[in-house]
Amino acid sequence: MTRRPAAFPRSPGWAGLGAAIALTAPSCTPPPEPAQAAPAAAPTLAQTLPLGSRATYQVTDSVRIEADGERVRFTTQAAYSALVRMRFRSAADSLLVDASLTEFEGSLVNPTTGAVHATLADIDGEWTATVDRRGRVTPIELPALSDAFRAVVGTEDLLRTLFLPLPDAPAGVGAQWVDTLRTTDEGARTRQTATHIVSTRVAERAEAAGRTVLILESVIETELEAVSRAETDEPSTQVLRGTIRRRAEWDAGLRRLVRYRATGMLSGQLEVEGLGPVPLSADVMREVVGR
Repeated sequence: MTRRPAAFPRSPGWAGLGAAIALTAPSCTPPPEPAQAAPAAAPTLAQTLPLGSRATYQVTDSVRIEADGERVRFTTQAAYSALVRMRFRSAADSLLVDASLTEFEGSLVNPTTGAVHATLADIDGEWTATVDRRGRVTPIELPALSDAFRAVVGTEDLLRTLFLPLPDAPAGVGAQWVDTLRTTDEGARTRQTATHIVSTRVAERAEAAGRTVLILESVIETELEAVSRAETDEPSTQVLRGTIRRRAEWDAGLRRLVRYRATGMLSGQLEVEGLGPVPLSADVMREVVGR
């Protein structure tokens, strides 16, 4: 707002009048701009030692596969629910993770092999693995697992679900990175390989109660292949490809995953000796929630 000049002196003479005007006229210099807060620094997204060195997650997973061929039609469904408790320790440039299940229930229903059920009784021991700053899991020791558990879940897959691929770099909103993950799992009846090309971006940043939570959105191009063992009655190869989308919350203060949900649709074919290719489609869902 422009200030009004103060009242002039009554008889200062011309020189005095000029001085009065000079002293009381509003300044032409604009007022300084109000100071603005510097933007918050982007947190470094890396898997380091989580606050508290412990975490518990509820994991829910389901897969439904439809085969729709001229001579072969069936539906296979697999699902499980698990409560996973983890302990973290520092080890050089990575983490040591011990994980155990305190709750587990799972099943696989396949019309060609029948129904398989698994519980905590099918697990003896803990998972131990290293996890590097980019979230890559390397198993060190696996528990003794029954054939039923391996059929429903696999051997290493459960632990890998609890870590996200991270850039090991400061990452603000809009940051993007790509990871390629390949795994092989030897089961009782099949050898399964998976390739995931994971494109992730920081979609949002939220500040609440002193916490910084990043929303990470991923598009996961997936290829799965399962080859039956030679000793099975009907050797087969199953291939599925498609896209899975995941939305995850990462707590920068806790330095760990908070939750995520991933869903997708895959398609491919089943090659069975003597039957030729059978078209396949699959719906997949996985949800992980920290407690």
